[in-house]
Amino acid sequence: MASEYLITQLNDLVEKHGGTRKAADAIRAKFGSSPTHSAIYKAMKGANTSDFVLSCYITALEGHAERNPKMGKVISVANQKGGVGKTTVLINAGLYMASLGKKILFLDIDPQNNLVISLSPELADDPDFKKGAHPAHNINMFEWEGDSPFKPVPYEISENVHIIGTSKLSGNVTQNSIYNLADSLDLIKDKYDYIFIDSPPSAGTLQHAALSIADALIIVSQPQKLSVKGVDDLMNTVRQVQRRMNPDLRLLGIIINQVKRPPSKTQTHHVTLLKDRYGELIFSDYLYDTVRVTESMAEGKSLIEYSPKHAKDFGFCSFTDEFVLRLEKEVKHG
Repeated sequence: MASEYLITQLNDLVEKHGGTRKAADAIRAKFGSSPTHSAIYKAMKGANTSDFVLSCYITALEGHAERNPKMGKVISVANQKGGVGKTTVLINAGLYMASLGKKILFLDIDPQNNLVISLSPELADDPDFKKGAHPAHNINMFEWEGDSPFKPVPYEISENVHIIGTSKLSGNVTQNSIYNLADSLDLIKDKYDYIFIDSPPSAGTLQHAALSIADALIIVSQPQKLSVKGVDDLMNTVRQVQRRMNPDLRLLGIIINQVKRPPSKTQTHHVTLLKDRYGELIFSDYLYDTVRVTESMAEGKSLIEYSPKHAKDFGFCSFTDEFVLRLEKEVKHG
């Protein structure tokens, strides 16, 4: 029977670190490897854990520095309505960070697979990837065999840009697999500065997974009725995830996308509605509608890389500048 004193100590330390995920990071920093989230949770309950193991966990957590020198910041991009351009926003934000010299991992968990199709069509067409047998397919992260987490091997697009893809195979993962995804990602996340997650446009297991392992969230919205409702619905989901699964999840902001020039009366109404409801969470500038975005996506590039002039004219430069400022503020907070 594990010592009640040690169990209490461990529970206090895990809470101070912000949950089992961050506790696992701290233990890895000390010993070079870490227990799974479920193992830490069981230890907190005193189940099948020796006093020696508890003491090791406690020693690592007590001695852990307040900030890890490098542990990839995980950023999810979401809305609960499709077609709002979240993949476009994610690609532009991630590739811009890569252009600044940051090491970026894109993690696609939206079964529509738009992120992989846009950035690495050759991976999407790979026969092993289609079967889910490729080490850069996330189905292996959700459904690893045995007791040890699956260690993914991201596909290299460039030196600073790697990707883990998905397909319809991931559409059937269960709620119990969320921590499997987190444990697998933990094995490689310290190799990256930022991990960008593309999540599906509906509430469910995959979106919960994206939110439960994220440090920060960007919401993308069009200025129209159903998209604004998608923001409202997602905010409710975020609050639930913060209460039950990931208390450290923080909202970077809401970016209004695909605004016409000039905006219609309906768009102006819904922009005002979003500003009234969410205030400073709204990014200062909008992303304006342009075919150049589609062209840049077809080339697997950010709009800033593809056409700097159009990126400036249509709001993408000001968006990425504000995104970096908000991200730096979040990193300091974290």
